[in-house]
Amino acid sequence: MSKERDIDNRADNPGAVIVDGHGHTDLGVIRALGKAGVPVYLLSDKPQTAARYSRYVELFSDFPAGNAGELERVKALREFGRRFRHKPVLFSTGDSTLMLFSRHRAALEHYYRHHLAETQLVEQLYDKQLFARLAGQLQLPIPATVAPRSREDLEAALWGMRFPVIVKPAEKRCWAIYPQVVELVDGNPKGVRIDTRRQLLRFYDTVTSYNNRLIIQEYIEGRDELLYSLYAYIDRRHHVKAWGLSQKIRTNPPHRGVATFSVTRTERAICRMGLSVLNTLGVTGLAILQVKWSARHNDYLLLEINPRHGTSIGLYPSAGVNLPYVAYRDSLCHALPDQPEQREGVRWADWAGDMRALRSYQALGEWRWPGFLRSYFGARTYAVFDWRDPLPWVLPLWQRVRRKSAKLAHRKGGYAK
Repeated sequence: MSKERDIDNRADNPGAVIVDGHGHTDLGVIRALGKAGVPVYLLSDKPQTAARYSRYVELFSDFPAGNAGELERVKALREFGRRFRHKPVLFSTGDSTLMLFSRHRAALEHYYRHHLAETQLVEQLYDKQLFARLAGQLQLPIPATVAPRSREDLEAALWGMRFPVIVKPAEKRCWAIYPQVVELVDGNPKGVRIDTRRQLLRFYDTVTSYNNRLIIQEYIEGRDELLYSLYAYIDRRHHVKAWGLSQKIRTNPPHRGVATFSVTRTERAICRMGLSVLNTLGVTGLAILQVKWSARHNDYLLLEINPRHGTSIGLYPSAGVNLPYVAYRDSLCHALPDQPEQREGVRWADWAGDMRALRSYQALGEWRWPGFLRSYFGARTYAVFDWRDPLPWVLPLWQRVRRKSAKLAHRKGGYAK
């Protein structure tokens, strides 16, 4: 990263730094902060990322890719941080940036402010094996989970398991770095459903030849409408300053993917359980709890906790709760205004992902076109499209049209010869 002139930012509003900028989370955080008057600085290895074109991005700068060494990325962050007159706030919008910031916070705190939870707790929430152990110790309401260290451990635990189960890597990258494993799990390295003991043993033998860090968890049956996401921000004195709750309507892929359509719903039982769990763990900063209703247990069960901003973060400002702005002000030690309760029934959609998911839901017999279209009626916000910030949607679309037109012209030229 070349040396450039200083960024003359303000002490009372120094701005936010977003790293990577590849996904819907980044764009959601950028818009939430920008609409609140916060300058946003984007670092990414992808010059054509859609987030770059947002009207709220004050400055874009090249940054080493995620597969670069951590020390190289930390060095680049330090060099960029030196350009500011006043320390901006770092925002983690994905697992790689979360762990980069957390593990190297001592090297970065001279240049940036942040709202990360305590280092050891971040590790325990990120690593599913560590979290399963911690949840067992604290008796948190999670599905039955085992973390076998060997095939013998697995065989000993088999007879106590209720099928189906879901097998998850301790860290997503444990599987994602191996093309053979990604193919084995149908392209989704977040986890795979297993229905029988024989199938589980066969899968375990195959996947552990690449990486043996995994958990096996009771699979909670039911449609994706039984899934909820609780977003909460907790200050350093462990006071809950803001929260938002949404019901997942569809995910891609169905039953084991990321949200493509969500709607704000206030279920007090989930709020009480989720906030109690965060208090028990001592979480501070922004956290997302994924929860699902289990008919077998007649209760809500906790699936995971992510101490960072998530895919549908753009939903909550539209529902009246601007969680990124709350995180920003708290990172600056500014007074936090009381946040209103979220508006009910506000919809968030990743239209492209939702269209892809629809084909799978149709094959499962769960969604048809009439119900799919009806779900879009009412107050809504989109992952990419925004009337007040159209370029992140318009320019990538125009670039795709130009590429396809060029390919078509090239083929016609070939035929003419």
